[in-house]
Amino acid sequence: MLGFLAHEVCVGTLLVGGVEVHVLFDSGASHCFITPESASRGNIRGDPSEQLGVVKVAGGQFLAVLGRAKGVDIQIAGESMPADLIISL
Repeated sequence: MLGFLAHEVCVGTLLVGGVEVHVLFDSGASHCFITPESASRGNIRGDPSEQLGVVKVAGGQFLAVLGRAKGVDIQIAGESMPADLIISL
């Protein structure tokens, strides 16, 4: 079917910032999130120049944004895929 975009959701363990992290990978998501605990384990720090606030997620809920880390290395099937991660509860 032309113009159809598949949207996949997978659960598993990936290397994020060099540490194994249990992830929910949603190919249709516009943002990538990481918990403060996982960020701390991988020594992932938010950019101090970023403003903190809230972000609206699916279902209309709001999550507190504690920071955003840019270019975090995520390993998928041995391939490096840098991503910007929002540190959020």
